[in-house]
Amino acid sequence: MKTAENSDGIVAHPLGAAFWLMLGLSGFACLTYQILWMRQARLLFGSTSQAAALTLALFFGGLATGAWHWGRRSRHVCSPMRTYSRLEWGIALAGIIVLVAPAVVPRVYPLVGSGAALAAFKVIATLLMVFPASFLMGGTLPVLGQAAIRSRELFGTITARMYAVNTLGAACGAFATAFVFVAWFGLRVTCLTAMAISVVTALIARRLSHQPAFANCSEDASTKVASANLEPMGKPLPRLLLSALAFVSGFNLLALEVVWTRMLAQVHENSVYSFATVLIVVLTCLSLGAWLASRLARSGMPPAQVLLWLLALGGIALALTPLLSINITGNMTMLETRHTFTGYVLRLFGTGFATIGPACLPLGAVFPFLMKGEEASMTHAGKSIGRLAGINTIGAILGSLAAGFLLLEWLGLWSTVQVIASVYLVAAFITPSRASAASISARIASGVMLVVVFTALDPSKLPSPSGAEVAGPIVEKWEGSDGTVSVTGDANDPKTGLSIRINSNYSLGSTAAYGSQMFQARIPLLAWPDTDSVFFLGMGTGVTAGEALNRDDFAKVERVVACELSPDVVNASEKYFTGATTRGFDLTNGLFEDPRAEIIIGDGRNHLLANPERYSMIIADLFLPYRRGSGNLYSREHFRIVRDRLKPGGVFVQWLPLYQMSEREFGTIARTMIDVFPQVSLWRGNFQPGAEIAAMIGHVDSAPLPACSLHAERDKIMAVEGASHLDLQNLMLPINPQTITLFYGGDLSAAADLFSRYPLNTDDRPVIEFGTPRSLHQPADADRPQFLEARFAGIIDQLQQRTPPTGDPFLSSRSPSNRHLPLAGSAFHRAWIARVHDDEEQWIQNWETFLGHWLARDPGIPATD
Repeated sequence: MKTAENSDGIVAHPLGAAFWLMLGLSGFACLTYQILWMRQARLLFGSTSQAAALTLALFFGGLATGAWHWGRRSRHVCSPMRTYSRLEWGIALAGIIVLVAPAVVPRVYPLVGSGAALAAFKVIATLLMVFPASFLMGGTLPVLGQAAIRSRELFGTITARMYAVNTLGAACGAFATAFVFVAWFGLRVTCLTAMAISVVTALIARRLSHQPAFANCSEDASTKVASANLEPMGKPLPRLLLSALAFVSGFNLLALEVVWTRMLAQVHENSVYSFATVLIVVLTCLSLGAWLASRLARSGMPPAQVLLWLLALGGIALALTPLLSINITGNMTMLETRHTFTGYVLRLFGTGFATIGPACLPLGAVFPFLMKGEEASMTHAGKSIGRLAGINTIGAILGSLAAGFLLLEWLGLWSTVQVIASVYLVAAFITPSRASAASISARIASGVMLVVVFTALDPSKLPSPSGAEVAGPIVEKWEGSDGTVSVTGDANDPKTGLSIRINSNYSLGSTAAYGSQMFQARIPLLAWPDTDSVFFLGMGTGVTAGEALNRDDFAKVERVVACELSPDVVNASEKYFTGATTRGFDLTNGLFEDPRAEIIIGDGRNHLLANPERYSMIIADLFLPYRRGSGNLYSREHFRIVRDRLKPGGVFVQWLPLYQMSEREFGTIARTMIDVFPQVSLWRGNFQPGAEIAAMIGHVDSAPLPACSLHAERDKIMAVEGASHLDLQNLMLPINPQTITLFYGGDLSAAADLFSRYPLNTDDRPVIEFGTPRSLHQPADADRPQFLEARFAGIIDQLQQRTPPTGDPFLSSRSPSNRHLPLAGSAFHRAWIARVHDDEEQWIQNWETFLGHWLARDPGIPATD
């Protein structure tokens, strides 16, 4: 093996490719574990910002504690490389907790109770799941540094390069986990893969421990070598300054990751791939920044001067990020989705690197380059790495919490960027450095940009980051930990009205769409009129939940519980959808005042898991399946939780936005519900082609639809009297407990074999969340893959052919004429489809079919009754 002697007279052994491969694999596994922890915490403890913050804080807390502990201990161990091998073995074993937690926590959760006991259980359970492995992870770089670095003059270069390779491995791990492992193999296999990688890393380390570059004979020898080779040299940078910059770097970068994620959430679809892209972009830029730091560390330039320029360039680039983002995204306009999935992902990465990269690269070099400043005063490599890494990680904890819960809410997006950029510019301005033309130039540039930030770049003068594609002007906006909630539109325009949006691109409903939102409660309540308690999973505008409080139509309802994840959505609903609205009355029907109603802010799935209260009906809102976290609400485990919270004879109503799913997602959800509920029926939510919604209703038993004694023959005749197919758009059909079967599509359980080819959606295999973005992204010239119009009508035709409504056991308590109404609904829908596509022949034919079933009468009942 070829060796070289450095300036300290020490023989330096090359580290070798195996060392760098091991380091990259360690980072790969680390990010895989982190993503799994975040996902498991969301499944077990709720998709709230508090649960995510707790998990992230415990993860970074473990890293910081581990870095400090193992950094101090590393100088006393006999063989640091063997110690590193043991750390990797420990990380692999700790992965077992991730495998066991999903089976254990749901069984214990309902026994804990609520309030402080439940909060304490969440903290303890998350601590047990996250802290052991993260504590060991925190020790990996300090221990490796102690094993690999034998000369002070190489400390800054090698440590920065270690950070570069480790972070590049982390970026690869994030990509593989989000785009390959979880999507194709599920969480359990992904965890086993990460554990296997940790084991391979441990075996490589064990083998390397026998090589001369890493071998130590005894603890005393190890300590003696380190002390002998690292004598103080030159005047060091103040350690207080290095510690302060390490803290600021960690604080600002993690705060910026939160900010950048929120910024790009305004222009992408908020899928799991979108958020993964932001993480990968940040990690890649940090890796490149660390590589840049390693090059600068061996350049011979004064460390203080290099730090000054990195801070100045990073601050300047960050200050320009709002303008850059606005120009690149076309004034924060949503990215075009009519591309293949690969094309769309490439656009995501391109937008991310273009907007984040210029600032993230120099800022990502700051912390690794601090190791160069540490060279002159350190005595042991592991101890110095552990100290600075621990301080940096503590800053990261506080930065992520501050950005998510304070800065964005208090200042808004652009002002938060402005404040963080100002911190870097001030740091550059005051960082001590030997007077030189380069240092003076950097300080002047920082000072000038600091003035520009608070004048020409004043956030109040910049376009709103809430996006350009909104329904009218922004009336009010809330920047909260769960996202950007805005009320948009014109309160004086009844055609558009006001709407509530999350991150500019996700509409929760509007005053103009009052009728369709109201019917999401009316359809199931008219079908099951004896319902006395309803739980709404998702509140949105409050219109749907408020309709259940309608005393005229649903007098038997005694309790309504609406659970909403975002407190800002609740605020928006209470402020703009009650009182004097564009329709002149309270659209929420007294939801915020009625003593029968309760509004809960939190994760609906988590609330049902933790609370034993049972309901006659549970209604789940229209959850867009491609949105990150929404797939959990279509899983088998979630459906089981819901089933267990229904009273005898109760029903679960799962509304589906068919315009945001393909046939694969529809079939997957159908198969999953059929796997959980004894009986599942399909209902239409409307008849509007291109905007269809549907409800899959899970029944806890096989009881038929309740009988109805109301006679509606006269109203049915009057509704279509004198009408032709040309009057389809203006037809006002009477919808009441008798005619509600117009919306009934068929018995899904009786046709279970139609869906056997689709996968089950489970917490372990989240095929809905990871598969929907792939299904929906098609080239611009391809047919729309959404499960709409003829596709949806076709599945209902198959159901009605399998089990004709006139002989459907589910309708056995209904009159013969009433059993014709599902067929009338099918013909009515197809008439609408033909009208939209200008197919007059089919339009007329389906209209006549509709009339035949709509006007069918029971024997012995006159037409005018």
